Amino acid sequence: MHAVSFCLTALVLFMMFGVTFSISVEEYYNFCKGKKNVKITTAKFFNNENINYEEFDSKQRSSNVIAIHANKKYYIKKFGGAVDITSRYQDKEEFFYYFLFQNLGVGPRTHFVHSKVKGSDRISQDDCLYIGTEGVDNIEFTSVITDSTDAARKDKVNAMNKFFEAVFNLYDIGHENTGLIKGEDQFVIIDFSVKTLQEFPGEQKRKKKMSSLTTKLSLPQLQHLRKYYLSIENRVPKAMDEAERTVENFAEQFPNAFLSPPVDLGHYKKIIKDLMNEFGNVVLSYIKQKEEESKGQTQQHQQERGRKTEPRVSPRGVSPDKNTNTSPSRGSSPKRSVSTTRGASPKRTTSNQSPEKKRDASPVRPRRGSSSKR
Repeated sequence: MHAVSFCLTALVLFMMFGVTFSISVEEYYNFCKGKKNVKITTAKFFNNENINYEEFDSKQRSSNVIAIHANKKYYIKKFGGAVDITSRYQDKEEFFYYFLFQNLGVGPRTHFVHSKVKGSDRISQDDCLYIGTEGVDNIEFTSVITDSTDAARKDKVNAMNKFFEAVFNLYDIGHENTGLIKGEDQFVIIDFSVKTLQEFPGEQKRKKKMSSLTTKLSLPQLQHLRKYYLSIENRVPKAMDEAERTVENFAEQFPNAFLSPPVDLGHYKKIIKDLMNEFGNVVLSYIKQKEEESKGQTQQHQQERGRKTEPRVSPRGVSPDKNTNTSPSRGSSPKRSVSTTRGASPKRTTSNQSPEKKRDASPVRPRRGSSSKR
């Protein structure tokens, strides 16, 4: 009896004042989180074609259901809720980030999984929206790599996790949310959480955040990040533009799918750009400085090593100093030294005889007109 009177009262209020009743965020969240509704929505998304489901129990990932369609796995993740009957509680930024990482080649292919009629403004519990990501084959999760004995892969995956945390301002990554493709260095991020605009750092905090990378990571790890940073530096702006267009196009088709008032993705694009620039200014400069210091130390070490390895000569074979008079070695001819007086030319000797003996040995010529006979 009470239920009938309540319904009649609600009907009268609606007819007189246009009063409507809305479900709470918690009620909406619990409804959309239910695996039954996830499966119903997923079936509609795939046009009710043959779909198999697989349970996924993981503390690290928040996927509700694994749907298998055409031999491909789709991880269907609960997303958002409803505030009242005229607004939605869906955040554009997480969709934006998923498509951004897809465009950069580090994230899985992403889909909007929904059951809403295109162009309709009707709001009901059937309008749940989910993120659907395609499964990535041959991924070795961070948790597995960390427990392994491969130090090189540990360093790479840990460095990449730190990079995405700092440059894209993420959290809740690592463990079973990121990893490397088996046998390759390709980094993959399949799940994460995005900080709100209020949590994004200002200029001073950005510098501090980047400086912390130089203390937490080794020089080889930073050099690996530099290589990756330079490979995506010019691709990030285009990847962000494409991700923004994808999300905004969906928002135009389903105007009530996201939070009202809508989030300006331009703010997130600017913050990512600023963080990228800060990484280049702080971290790349630090790497260059350390490499120059290391190069200088290497050159100094080589010079010292060269001096230590010079061949030592025995005392008998030591070459004489220019200013030291030493006796000639056995079997060598003595060198003649000619002493000269300043301003006088040295006299030359052409034989071993002295000049006086030379004059005595010369014949005496007879005087003219004289005879030897008397």
